[in-house]
Amino acid sequence: MMKTKLLILFLSISLYGFSQEFKGKAIYKRYSNAFSIKTQNKAGEIIESFKENKDLRNTYTLNFNKSESSYKKNTVLERPTVQTSSGATFKTISGGDNIITYKNIKQNKIQRNSEFQGKRFFINDKLPKYNWELTGSSKKIGNYLCYEAIHKQKVVEVQIKGKNGKETITRKNKENITTVWYTPDIPVSNGPLNYWGLPGLILQVSDGYSAYLCVEIILNPSEEIEINKPPKRGEFVSLKEFRDMMNKKMLQNSRRRESTSYSVSYNEIIE
Repeated sequence: MMKTKLLILFLSISLYGFSQEFKGKAIYKRYSNAFSIKTQNKAGEIIESFKENKDLRNTYTLNFNKSESSYKKNTVLERPTVQTSSGATFKTISGGDNIITYKNIKQNKIQRNSEFQGKRFFINDKLPKYNWELTGSSKKIGNYLCYEAIHKQKVVEVQIKGKNGKETITRKNKENITTVWYTPDIPVSNGPLNYWGLPGLILQVSDGYSAYLCVEIILNPSEEIEINKPPKRGEFVSLKEFRDMMNKKMLQNSRRRESTSYSVSYNEIIE
């Protein structure tokens, strides 16, 4: 295990020996976990289907260079249905949520904008730590040879139930496992969402709740790759502060919404 972790560290450091100009764009498609289990071995079919129809629903784009990235949900437009004198009219059917996740590997920094119940937040924190373990398994995703890594996170599962004015709270220790597949062929220590820290771009993620699969990659395009930072508006919070606040708000909303009974569950991460 120590050799595996040392190998990851060595390869991660070696990534910075590549050209400063290295850049690219990766598109990820999101699936519910139940569906993703059925499609674990059908990555090739999904990628080919995306090439044919370019369906951007439930997709996100990661723009990256060697040390930075920005990640955002894609906006989807209907096909033209109304013809006007100036051209076709489009309607947004799956808009981007305007949330940008920015990561800077060299500066060990993550930033994200968010909005909840009309209030804006700016998340500013160090990159989350992932204790990746290499399993030795490999597979092809598209044209890329990928390797499997897992991260085990100890959490406390909190379940709160209320009925007729009485509330019970149960807490149970458990372990969440996140499985990813990364390719050293793309030498950036990055990936979708908050994920990073492996010697190559992460192309597939399954965290037990949902799954993300990279369906298209464009490397070193002639046009400029924009890596945008989220707007610094709203209350400044850390990742943990924002997570705790969301759990608290979820419980408060359930208490207000359900007059007779309610049930809320969430995980508290053990740091």
